[in-house]
Amino acid sequence: VKIKYDILGDSTGLPIVMTPFGTKNRAYLRSFARKLLADSPKLKLKILLWDRRNTGDSGISFGTVPIPEEEAEDLYSLLHNLSINQMHGFGCWVPSVLLGSSSGARLALLVAHAHPQCVAGLILAPPTGGGEAAARLLSWLYFLQYASLAQKAGSMQAVLASPHFSKMLTGDFERSAQLLSLPTSEFVEAMLRASALLYNDANTAPLLGLKEHALTSICVPSLIIHHGGKDKLHSLADASHATKLIPSATFKIAPTPASVCQVLIDFLSTILIRKAKL
Repeated sequence: VKIKYDILGDSTGLPIVMTPFGTKNRAYLRSFARKLLADSPKLKLKILLWDRRNTGDSGISFGTVPIPEEEAEDLYSLLHNLSINQMHGFGCWVPSVLLGSSSGARLALLVAHAHPQCVAGLILAPPTGGGEAAARLLSWLYFLQYASLAQKAGSMQAVLASPHFSKMLTGDFERSAQLLSLPTSEFVEAMLRASALLYNDANTAPLLGLKEHALTSICVPSLIIHHGGKDKLHSLADASHATKLIPSATFKIAPTPASVCQVLIDFLSTILIRKAKL
């Protein structure tokens, strides 16, 4: 699958990967990435913004494993390919600090669990908890509504006409054709697999789609940020509990973009100090 990305900042700097939440594209994070770079010139950061498969400008593809796990493998492959192609000015991207909110935080944790050698640190801002109620809502928003459309229509045309895909693919005949060519039954199965990952032990898992051992296995410095307000999908209690499970994790409340930036700068400074000592 073709993955689209942008690289901002110092090509020789500490690599930071920012993953949007939900179905947002990389443009959603661009202004925040630029603010972080402007506020931290001494850190010499380089930031990668990317679109996950089936979002933004990236390719259309639904494989045989749950979509969140496919996305994690996409990022793992992207970072390795960028590092291999250092002669083209991409610089080394392994290991990287992975930053994500909600589903982006889940993806970061999946990569860190499966490929710890590729990760220098984690920033979860914040991760998704919420139990079965959250699983029910998010499964419908991101997966089951599309399975329902495809099943009722008996084709992928209704999926293409849905708000997310119609906005993403308007005027893009190549990717529209890719979506329409997918066998309906295979697409529905992919949506059900992704939904099942969120539902799996939803009321007992510390974070949605992640078992406890996936958190306790994390071996890199980790920062969990919460806005401090009420949030049924990303509760303060879930964020605090995850902090206790992840070794070497710290927890910060940052209610404004400016405070988030400062918390990030402080954390990234410790990563750079740690890296210099290795």
